[in-house]
Amino acid sequence: MRRSGVVADAAEVGAHSHVCFAFREPAELRAAAREFARTGMASGERVLLIAPPGEYHRWRSDEWFAEVLAGGQADLLQAETVYPRTLADPYAQVEYYSQETERALAAGYTGLRVAADATTLVGDPVALDGFARYEHLADVYMAAHPLSGLCAYARDVVPDTDLAQVASLHPTVTPQSSPFRLYAVGAGLAFAGELDHDAVALLEAALDRIRPDDGELVVDMTGLGFAHHGAVRSLERWAAGSGRRVLLRGARPLLRRLVELMELEAVRVEVAA
Repeated sequence: MRRSGVVADAAEVGAHSHVCFAFREPAELRAAAREFARTGMASGERVLLIAPPGEYHRWRSDEWFAEVLAGGQADLLQAETVYPRTLADPYAQVEYYSQETERALAAGYTGLRVAADATTLVGDPVALDGFARYEHLADVYMAAHPLSGLCAYARDVVPDTDLAQVASLHPTVTPQSSPFRLYAVGAGLAFAGELDHDAVALLEAALDRIRPDDGELVVDMTGLGFAHHGAVRSLERWAAGSGRRVLLRGARPLLRRLVELMELEAVRVEVAA
């Protein structure tokens, strides 16, 4: 599954495994969900469509959705039956999708594909924090299991600053809503985009949502174009505060020189060959 990229529009979302999709009109979301589902069904995946509040009957009456549901490969669920209002336990939500993925595999499908409107789940700071933590944990699970997700947010409801926080934790974002992306790859993480001065606070918020595993965290830097010294300092503070070390692998020579000049202790760099 593709794990990285910024896509141009809804028609391309199906090729990616974990997408943050910001939409303006409900029709945009329905079009993206259809494309995402169509790709999964063609690959033999089980599909769950999570309709937003007030849209369940509209989705069910949509000719394409009705045809898909009649085939038995997809289910349409209401958001309130899948997600609690506030994700106090993000791990439990990941476990829910883990179990659904295992059920899909046991039934002979190649995996599970979920398209959901998450707009109402980030309505206040507490809800935003819980759901952003869940987005990271879900991304880690998706990187190692046959689960794909389209996470949709209404741009006229979710403030740009809040949208950036959830977008930064996805490998794929459309349209671009964050200057960088921090996402799971293999046993580590990867950066893409740019960590400029204005992204430092957003980076600190993203790091706060990373699960605190033991040992050295390996971060693939090949997709990162620029790193401001303030962002590198934030990485050092986070690593030191969590009692772990960070290896920035595949970084540019300039970043290694920056780390050397700053005399950092918890962050080290391996330059790309």
